[in-house]
Formats: sequence, structure tokens, C-alpha cells
Amino acid sequence: MTSVDLLEVDGRLHLVTGGHDGGVTLVHDPGEDEPVVESLLPWGEPVSAVMFSELDGGLVLVSGESAVGGTIREWPLRSGADLLPPPVGELAAPVIGLDALTDGSGRPVVAAVLADGSVVLREEGRTRPLETGELVTAGVRLWRWKRRVCVAAYGQWGPEAAVRLWTPGSSGETVVTDVRLGRPGVVHEVTVVGDGGRLLAAGDWEEPVLWTLTAEENRWDGAPLPVPGVHPLAVGTSNAVQWMTPVAGSQGHEVFVGGVALVHHLSAQGHRITGHLLLPQTNAVSILHENGRALVFGYGHSVRVENLDDPEASTNLDAPPESEVTAVAALEDGSLLAAGTGDGRLLVWRGQDHPEHVVQFGSPIRQIAVPTPGIAVVRTDAGVQAVRLSHS
Repeated sequence: MTSVDLLEVDGRLHLVTGGHDGGVTLVHDPGEDEPVVESLLPWGEPVSAVMFSELDGGLVLVSGESAVGGTIREWPLRSGADLLPPPVGELAAPVIGLDALTDGSGRPVVAAVLADGSVVLREEGRTRPLETGELVTAGVRLWRWKRRVCVAAYGQWGPEAAVRLWTPGSSGETVVTDVRLGRPGVVHEVTVVGDGGRLLAAGDWEEPVLWTLTAEENRWDGAPLPVPGVHPLAVGTSNAVQWMTPVAGSQGHEVFVGGVALVHHLSAQGHRITGHLLLPQTNAVSILHENGRALVFGYGHSVRVENLDDPEASTNLDAPPESEVTAVAALEDGSLLAAGTGDGRLLVWRGQDHPEHVVQFGSPIRQIAVPTPGIAVVRTDAGVQAVRLSHS
């Protein structure tokens, strides 16, 4: 431990520590038998100083690295007894992909792909590995089907695009199924369509490709789908599929598939409904918005809410001027929007023009999942952390 500071708020004591390992830890009620401990930064450059301070009339927690040119980080703190949203859990390891949802009891479940390609599942307060065989994993998807949480790990098996699935069998047991898709390349996105017994997978090799994966008894079959054509105005741009999101309000029967310049609106069977010329600079999420359907995505220093049924209802939500939006997430009904930035800020909106929450992480935010209105799961370069988001 290299630095420590104490702060008392409303009769409650809070302690922050920094260490040689780069970790920054916040402890609530340090003198109690069961103090609440939060790891704000799992590791990094050695921390030379931590302190509570006031900035613009509000409380902040500040840490400074001892390295030459080291980073000074700032966490805005809420007033009141709970300075930061209490953590749900964390995975302090380099992670390249995640997904999150809630199980049938409303408890958060998180799946993560670690930097070495292994997959772990965190549920009921414990983390366990999932065996992926020879799959070189690029990402993971969670969904609920037959009252169970299902997992799809996707990527490449040898030279071939492939998916490994953990789904309930006919007798209630977990069945592990490998679906090898019959052509070179990598599956780099999977989404759920219909009632959960059908998946849509996207990949590319020399050109974009889509597959539909369908459950049959205790097995899954994969078949290629025709890829929608390129819009004339998008000729000359890459049309590789970069993200997919179910269309809000379609009960999983329609999906948006996005490339660099064109967003395809497809049926669950892969038939093209329409297309939209858009330029998302991050992933995109579909929500219900102003009696229509919208896509939420990052665009520079803003979050763009693009209403596809009424363009005049589209709007921008601004991040701090020095922050570039790197990831977004949202609830389908549009009641909560979340964005992550390159300087490590998590911004959460609940119907206002300004964020209701601003939580500072110690690392750029790469991905966000919002399994419930009160929980955000955030992937940074330092690992995964889930925080509770109470109403201000």
C-alpha cells in the first residue's frame, strides 16, 4: 500500500487505498465486521497518491500514478452515505468480449471471453469455466430459452467458422453442441431471433456471410443465408457485418444488421425488409422511441438516437467534450441509455438530456451490457465490473 485517505459522510466512514500494483480500493465502514470493499481499479501503474477532494461543489476521489507521465484519475462521488454505486461483482482479468442478462430469479449472469480465448460464466456469486475445445473464441452470447440460461461461444475452429452452444436438452440436461459452418472464416457476431430456438450468426472471409442456426431435438443445424445487396450509395465502403441487434418491439422476429455505412433490416429468416444509410462509430442497439423504432449508437462525442420511423424525432445526447463514445447499451423500451467513453466514463441517461449517473473507471470502456434497469456490466481494458445504478 502506498497511499491512503479517509472521509466521513453523514456519520459513515470511507477509506481509499492505492498500491504498488496499481490497484485503487474503496472501503466503506472499515471499522465494521463486514466492510463493503470496492475495487475501482484492479491493477495498473503504481499509484503514488489517493485522496478525497471537492471539485465544483461536489465530492471526487482522485488517484495519481507514480510513473513518468502517469495518469491522474477522477471518480465523481454522489453525496450521501453511498459514495459510489455498490458493485455487483467483478472479473479482474483482460477480457475481449462479454454478455449479461438475468436468470429466472432476477439475478445477474455474466459470460466473458478472456484474452486467452477461454470462456467463464459468473452466476449466483461464483465463476466457473466453460470448456470450448478447439474453438478460437471471438465472442459470447447469452439468452434465455426453455426457462434456462443458454450460452453461445463463437469464433473459428481450425480454418472454419464455428459456434459452440450450451443449451437445455429434451430431458432438462445441458447439451453441448458444436456447429461448424462449412466455410473458412470467423463468426464475429451472434444474435437471438424468435423464441430462442433460432440464432443468426454473422462472419466474413472474402465477403460478408450470414447463417441461421436452428434447434432440432438435441442438436443444432446451421445453414447459410443470402447476404443483402449493397446500397448504391454505399458502394466502395466495407459492408462487413460489425454488429447485430434485435429490432425493438418485434419479439425477436426482426433484426438490424450493421456494417460501416449500411444498416440492413432483416426478418428472422434473413429476408431484407429495408435498409438505412447510417454511420455508427460503435455498436448499435434498437429501442422504442417517440412512437417509433430507433437505433442508439456512438458518434464522436455524442450518443445518437436515430429514429427510423420519424427522422425529426432523432436526437443527440452529448458526452463531455473531451470524451469520445466507444460503446453503447440500452433497455428495449428506451427508458435507460448507457454509453462508455475512451477516457473511462460510464454515462447513464433515464429520459433526461443530461446523464443521471457518471461513473469513472480507470480504463477505456470497450463494451456495456444492461441486463436490468439497475445494473450495468462494463468491460474495460482492466477487466469486467458490474455496478448498481440507483435512481438519483
